Amino acid sequence: MNQIVIRGEIASNLNRYKIGNENYMSFSIAVECKNRKTGKPEKDFMNCESWGRMADCIFSRFDKGDNIVVIGELRTRTQGTDESEYLPRIVVSEACFTCGLLAK
Repeated sequence: MNQIVIRGEIASNLNRYKIGNENYMSFSIAVECKNRKTGKPEKDFMNCESWGRMADCIFSRFDKGDNIVVIGELRTRTQGTDESEYLPRIVVSEACFTCGLLAK
C-alpha cells in the first residue's frame, strides 16, 4: 500500500491550472523535523499536487501559511534530458485543517 500522511504549513502560493477538462494544482508543504546532528528543528519541503474536485476544494479553502494535513500517494516523476533525475511528490487524495474539518 502506498499511502503517506503529513502535517505542515502551506509554504507556497496555491497554483491552479486546467489540464484537459480537469483542474490541477500544485503547492508545497513545510514539514517540521529535527536535524539529525544538532537535534534543532528545521523544515523539509514536500511538493504536492491534486486533481479534480480535491484541487478545487484545497484552492478554495486554504491559503499560503495555513496548517494542513494531507493524505495521498508518494509518487515520482522524471526530469532532465535523459530522465535520470527523480522528483518525489505527494498526489493528494484527502486534506483537512489541523482543527479537524475534513475536505474529501
